[in-house]
Amino acid sequence: MVPYSIFRPDDLPNDRPAGVARAVYFTNLMGFLVTALFIGGHAVIGKVEGGRYFVKAIRYGRLTEVSRDVYVYSMVHFAVTVALTLALFAFENVRRKVVRRSSAGGLKPPVPPHT
Repeated sequence: MVPYSIFRPDDLPNDRPAGVARAVYFTNLMGFLVTALFIGGHAVIGKVEGGRYFVKAIRYGRLTEVSRDVYVYSMVHFAVTVALTLALFAFENVRRKVVRRSSAGGLKPPVPPHT
């Protein structure tokens, strides 16, 4: 079994907050990766040199010159992606420790951690 995925076998059928949180995270992450691929890298490992802005791809190591707006967008999108990642992990951690109601009406114990 995959250690983490969007769909978890222990989810209740009507657990919409978890599905929404995962969908927002996944959509943002895919957007960041596709944008980085499209512009030639991301600004986090890029550089600013003499008023020129460069993004860099980890895989190829080449610098690609971009406009200031694209460079700032890449930095902001990276920050949002990191914040969403931390928020999703915190949400999942709290969600797993809270006693929830099952679809049959009884209490469902917290899910034990994966080993």
